[in-house]
Amino acid sequence: MTFYAAAFGSVDSHGDIIQKGAFAKTIKENYKRVKYLWNHNSTLLPVGVIQGLEEDDFGLKVTASILETTMGNDLLECYQKRAVTEHSIGFYTINKKSDKEGHRILTEVQLLECSAVLWGSNENTPLVDIKSDELVSLVESIDKRSHKLYKSIAAGNLSEEACQLLALEHAHIHKAMTDLLNSSLTTPPEPEEETTLEAPEPNEVDRKGMALAAFYAAYQNKKYPKN
Repeated sequence: MTFYAAAFGSVDSHGDIIQKGAFAKTIKENYKRVKYLWNHNSTLLPVGVIQGLEEDDFGLKVTASILETTMGNDLLECYQKRAVTEHSIGFYTINKKSDKEGHRILTEVQLLECSAVLWGSNENTPLVDIKSDELVSLVESIDKRSHKLYKSIAAGNLSEEACQLLALEHAHIHKAMTDLLNSSLTTPPEPEEETTLEAPEPNEVDRKGMALAAFYAAYQNKKYPKN
């Protein structure tokens, strides 16, 4: 997964402007200690692991993987449905200066963490791409739930209450699978030019859609492996 945690050259809601090069020292000396959090909350476990940081002309680009935890899966679902679209950073200011309008221009910061947030201090911090391995992880999670449901039904001798609960779980699994398939096969809108976002290669999108379609078809036909 790739996203921008900060944008260069634009004024954020705190009146700060981050200058390109502000993260250079952290990236060079301490990037392995930078964490990936939800909403800057360090009292919770991280939602992912940062694998790479780089500065480009647009901002601070982050490559990360989502953890297969409840919070990680929830965040991935929010990304998929675009309920979460912005990011933010936690840092210490090392060097700064002011412009004529009184804005703080941050020339060097010590980066501590990057967070997925509902509202970033700078709204120009979008999600760029979700890699196929994160989608596969979500599919596998749904597959495990459906296989567990199948085993419960196959065991037989179910009470009326248990049947009702299993029917409800089936409905939840069906909706999750349908939503995932629809979101994966829908062509995303073209990004605005100023974000310089990179679209995934067409063959990657095709493979992803075909794999999900095949899995969904198998699910609909109730084909499960035997233990």
